[in-house]
Parts: sequence; structure tokens; C-alpha cells
Amino acid sequence: MKKYSLLVKFKLHLKFILLLSFALLVTGVAGIYFIRYLVKPTTGLVMNYMEVVDDNGAIIFSPRTPFSPAVAAGLIPNKDAIRAINNHTIKTVRDVLEENSRIWSFKSFPVQVLRDGKKEITIYITPELNLLRVDWIATLFFLFVLGFMVYYLVLNHRHETYNIIAVTAGLFFMLFICAQPFYYDNVFTLALIYLGETVSWLLVVFALYFPRPKFNKIFRRGLLATIAALYLIYFFFRTKAFMQWIQYHDDRYFAAVVSLGQMQNISDLFAYILFFGFIFHTYIKSTGAKIRKHLEWLAAGAFITLPTYVFFDQLPFILGETPGQRMGMGSFANFFLAFLPLFYIIGLIKSHKIDLQVLNRRSIISLLFTLIFLAAFAILFEPFKNIFVQSYGMSADVAGFMVALSLFVTFFLLYTFLLWLVERFFNRRQEPTNPEAAINIIETDEPIDLKYTIPLQKEKITELRSLWKGVWLRLSQNLRGVNNSLITLTRDARKVCDNTQWYGTGREKGLETIIQETVGKVRQGTMSIHDFVKKFMLFMGQESAIPISMDLETIISSACEQIRVRIPDINLKILPHTEVKLFCYPEEIIFSLVLLFENAYEALRNKNGVITVATDATPEQVCIEIIDHGIGISEKIINKIFDPFFTRKRGHDGLGLYFCKLLAEKNWGRIEVRSVENKQTSVCLYLSQLQDQ
Repeated sequence: MKKYSLLVKFKLHLKFILLLSFALLVTGVAGIYFIRYLVKPTTGLVMNYMEVVDDNGAIIFSPRTPFSPAVAAGLIPNKDAIRAINNHTIKTVRDVLEENSRIWSFKSFPVQVLRDGKKEITIYITPELNLLRVDWIATLFFLFVLGFMVYYLVLNHRHETYNIIAVTAGLFFMLFICAQPFYYDNVFTLALIYLGETVSWLLVVFALYFPRPKFNKIFRRGLLATIAALYLIYFFFRTKAFMQWIQYHDDRYFAAVVSLGQMQNISDLFAYILFFGFIFHTYIKSTGAKIRKHLEWLAAGAFITLPTYVFFDQLPFILGETPGQRMGMGSFANFFLAFLPLFYIIGLIKSHKIDLQVLNRRSIISLLFTLIFLAAFAILFEPFKNIFVQSYGMSADVAGFMVALSLFVTFFLLYTFLLWLVERFFNRRQEPTNPEAAINIIETDEPIDLKYTIPLQKEKITELRSLWKGVWLRLSQNLRGVNNSLITLTRDARKVCDNTQWYGTGREKGLETIIQETVGKVRQGTMSIHDFVKKFMLFMGQESAIPISMDLETIISSACEQIRVRIPDINLKILPHTEVKLFCYPEEIIFSLVLLFENAYEALRNKNGVITVATDATPEQVCIEIIDHGIGISEKIINKIFDPFFTRKRGHDGLGLYFCKLLAEKNWGRIEVRSVENKQTSVCLYLSQLQDQ
């Protein structure tokens, strides 16, 4: 067993180290590119992509970004043909890229252009720092959310295959976003872009394995092999065209690179369709309420992210390089991309403070109010600006600024107040929770993959048990010695008092009384230590030989019998349950249920109150839910109730729920608590039916 545990531990740590090292490496490379992007002077001739097109040998300024130093300097889109930059002749798109890469100063530089094919003029472009452009903030926000998702999954959910795929997709897209401003610099950067472009199909693979593999192995492997083969072919031909473009400065090769990029964007659309199809398939097939809720969050993020990103950022590429149809949101599209990893993590952590229905309702109401206030702003702006100009003699610009600021502040305060009123209206109309209905709504979920973590959990409990056995023996020996010494001291002191006749009179205490009180306090302290350690050992339970399959009914009945011996007045209501077998250490599960029954009884204000025991089952696991309508648990401390020695009850040690959690995890399960203060508390114990852990 020791060898097996060490082997499992080694495999677990090896996977973690490799995954974390890969994440740190990719993050470091992405960080270098992002810093380079921030410090590189921006000219407006290359902004993520080329801002020029080759029109029959003429290099036409045709920007995708509507606001840039080149536009501010006076270059007119789709009219100016660039002839020279910094007195270097421009004949191809590649020439523009190379001249732009040489500019690392913020001094103005000349650009000779031919306007409308007739007039030759020189325009001076003053490069600007990217930090002065607000769109980098949207990119930084997206990278932060993406990085949070990646490292959260690495540290907490690295055992599931689909989460490893999500980590890989997140890291690749991080590379894509940071390397995108240098898209056509060199082959290495283009290779990083290629990795980022696989994200759409990595989403398909993720959906194929979430929450467990779909279809059969032949189909999955065939699909993965097909995707890999097509991408390798795509990478080969696009890299070949790119290298020929670098070598020959012939824009026909660049056109081939762009055409292949359009094919990639079109393939992304098919990937997104497959992704939604697989997610929908998982949703309708899943029986776990938590998985369905997770999917709802994932779908919400996808519906916000993908259509927006495709329409504003990818559609210009799909439509082609036609002048006048190239404007996109650029880096601002990254703001919308952040919703997908953000919603995925929210769904994964199953936050009880964020409700999807409430979020959707608030989003719809907020959008409605925003549209109303925008319309009101459009109607009121001009009349109020004219009033300011005529009444106070302000210039049109100053009056416009004052009116815009005043309307914004007014509408913002009004928006906040109306949103508060609507929320109060909805909250007032909500019916209180029906306890009987809550009994029948038991969330079930897909089983957690504990292939590696459970053996380590067993080992941890075994080591704790061995440790505390040693502590128990050492303390017991010392406590017995202390008790024997106290008995001897009491006997000898009594003999001394009998011989000397030293007794107290009135309020004066005699020697015998003082010794007896002191000895009594010491013995009381030693007995308290003895009882605590004994109770601790009881919590640790006995070493079980092997796990077995046992009827759920037998386990619940045994726990009910034991708690009725302890608390004869307890009122348990056992709802009908399905006939299933649990694969577990039965004595430990029974002991955990007894502790949960005892906690539920102590939470009741009226000790005659009913404690309901309900069950629900899926093909993989069973949920045992214990519901009491007692004092409940406040939100301030509900996250602490599983901490050892945390308790609100006088005379309690705060170990019950801690050991329930340990024993549940040892038995391939978990425990969850949901509570509404002063109404009810629901404790759900999820256990496995599987025997192949």
C-alpha cells in the first residue's frame, strides 16, 4: 500500500509540475510580447495587422483601426498610396512592415504619398505610446481573466481531462493575443499565432470531453486525427507562403498568406457550431443539476463572446481586404472575449452568491435602461446645449461638455435608483422557500474524478490516525501517572492533617481544604484532557479492512438506530429512497451520519421539530440530504464550518463536521452545506456507487 501511495503521489506531483512549468513558460513568452507591444512606438501603419493593401502594385493606406497616429497625421484611407517612408522607397506591403519595425523613436518621420493618383504630398507621422491608447486596458483585462482561469484550473482542477484542455486553450490564446501585434514579423511569431488559432478547435475537443468523453473512442480519435492532419497541412502551406513573401518581397505570396488566414477564420465558424452542438448534447443528456448549471454559465459566456468576437474582429478577414470594409473593433473585442473564461470559472466554483437567472434579469433590465437613457440623451443634448450657449454665453464646445457631464451624472444616479427599485420589486414578489419542496429538489452531480486524490486522502487519514494513537498512548500514560500522584498526595496530606490537628475555623480555610480543592481542580483538568483525546480518537474512527458494497437502506437505518440511542427524543422523517448499494467503508459513513443527525438536532429551536432525511441517486453516485428547520448558519461563517476546532456551541470541540468531510472524501464522496439563516439548513452527503475507483 505504501509503494502504491508513493507511486500515485509521484505521478500526481509530476503532472502538476509539468503543467505548471508549461503554464509559466507560455505566460513568460506572452508577457515578453505584451511588454514589447506597450513600449513599441505605434505609427498606425501596422496595428495588429497590416494597415495597407496592395492594389495592382500601389500600396494603399486602408486601415482596420479607425483611430491611429497615421489617421491623425492626415493619411486618408483608401485614397493615399504610400510611396516612401523615412525616405525609403516602398514597393510592397513587406517594405511597409520592415520600415515600421525599424521605428523605435517617438520623433515624427516623413511619409511620401500619392493622393488620388495625382497629387504627391509629404505627411509627418508622430508615433505614440501604446500606453496612451485605452484599448490595451481591454487586452490586459482579458489576459488577467484568462490567466486567472488557467492557474486556478492548474492548482485546483488539473485531474480532469477537459480542464487540461481548457488550460491548453487558455495558454495558446494568451500567446495569440500578445503576439498578434507582431503578426508578420518572423516565422517564430507566426508559429505562436498558429497555436493561438487552434483554440476554436480546442473548444470542440473540450466539449467532446466535458464532463466525460462522448461517443466512442474510434469517433473521438478519428475526429482528433482529422483536425490535427488538416492543421498540419494548413501550417505547412501558410508557412511556406510566408517564407516566400519574406524572401522575394512579392505581395502575391502575402495574398496567399491572407487567403489561408480567411480559410482559418471560416473553419473557426464551423468549430464554434460544433462546440455549441456538443455543449447542447451534453446539456440534454446530463442528469446532474450542477453540471447543467455549469453548462448554462459556459453557454452564457459563449453567447456573449463568440458572436461578438466573430462579427467585430473576424468578419473583416472573412469578407476580405476590400477597402472600406476593413474596420474592426481590434483590441476592444478582447473585452468581450473575457466573458468566456470568466463565466466558465463562475460555473465551476458553483458560487451560491451569483445566480444565473438574477444575472440575466439584471442584464436585460440594465440594457433596457441604457437604451432609454441613450435615447433621452440624444433628445435632450442639443436643446440643453443651446440653452447653455444662449443663457451663459459659453462656446459650443464648453457648453457641450457641461451638458454631457450634467446629463451623464443625472442619468447615472437615476439609473442606479431605478435599478434598486426594480430589484426590491422582484425580491418582494419572491415567495419564501417551501421546505417541503426543497426536500424533493436534491442537486445531483457527475462524480468527481478522484483517481489520484482519494488514495492520498486515505493515506492522510491513516497517518493522522497513527499519529493520534501515539498521542493518545503518551497522554494516557502521563495522565495516569498524574492521577496516581494526586491520590497519593491526598492520602498523605490527610494523614498529616490528622496528626497536627490543623483545621480551619470559620471563614479560614485549613490545609486539608486547600489541598482537596487544588487536587480537585487538577483532576478535573486531567479528566477534561482525557475526555477530549478519547473523543478525538472516536472521531478518527477505527481502521477498516476493505471497502464493501452495502445497501443504502441498511446504512441509513443503522445510523438512525445509533442516534436514537444517543438522543431518544429525536424526530427523524425518512423519505422513501431507491434501492442502491454504496461502495464505501460502512462504519465510517454511519458514524458521519450520526454526527450530522446530532448537529441537526442541536440546531433546532423546538426539539420536537422534524429532521428530514431524503435521498437521490444517479448511475454513479448517491446523495443523502439531511434537512433541519433550525437556526441556520450565517453567510459570515458558513465557509468556516469545516475548519477543525471551529464551533459556536459551548462545550463542543468543533471537530464533527471536519471529520465528516475527511471521511466523505476518503469514501469517494464529498459533503456540501446550504443554509438560510433562521429558516433551514441542508447538508448533502454525496457518495459513490462505483466499485472501480
